[in-house]
Amino acid sequence: MAKKVLLVDDHPVVCKGLKVLLERSGDFVVCGEAKDRKSALKLAWEHKPHLAIVDVSLVDSNGLDVVRDLKLSQPATKILMLSMREESVYAERALKAGADGYMMKNEPPEVLMEAVARVLEGRIHLSEEMASVLLKRHLGTTEPNPDPVASLLTDRELEVFGYIGKGVPTRKIADLLHLSVKTVEGYRSSIRRKLNLRNGIDLARRAVLWVEEEDAG
Repeated sequence: MAKKVLLVDDHPVVCKGLKVLLERSGDFVVCGEAKDRKSALKLAWEHKPHLAIVDVSLVDSNGLDVVRDLKLSQPATKILMLSMREESVYAERALKAGADGYMMKNEPPEVLMEAVARVLEGRIHLSEEMASVLLKRHLGTTEPNPDPVASLLTDRELEVFGYIGKGVPTRKIADLLHLSVKTVEGYRSSIRRKLNLRNGIDLARRAVLWVEEEDAG
């Protein structure tokens, strides 16, 4: 019997490509496509998928939050995060949130199919390089993540920082994250303190540079 897969991505072209790739094998059927947290949880409840493939960045929420919610509501569902967001920044966060694997969207189709199979078998999927980094970090044989942004900021702070780097105003960030403006301002202050930035201008500059580095990386 074909395994049911839920796709959670706010790019229709990506979902279409994944659906074609998965169903062409004959081993999978895409039981639903969601672009936000609410529809993802609704479809997961209705279909009880064997696997959910989730992007980090969604139209109204952080994919990491979706992973946490999916694990709470459907603990038997395996989760693979598939994103353009840098693995060195998000892979460990994804696993801590409850994902069973993380891979970049620029990997070839055969790697995706291998990742899907590995995750459904109950194993963790990461790139060899990232798996080695995390193992060494766990054993204490390497330094923690050298990126102060990734190592010092919480998931929510990192999300706010990313929006700042993209030039999104505070009120809009609050709307996107379903938070109050005061709460977002609190995150901004916390980020400035952790990254030792003097003011809002320094924060914006650092955020822009970080986003550019991540997109280039």
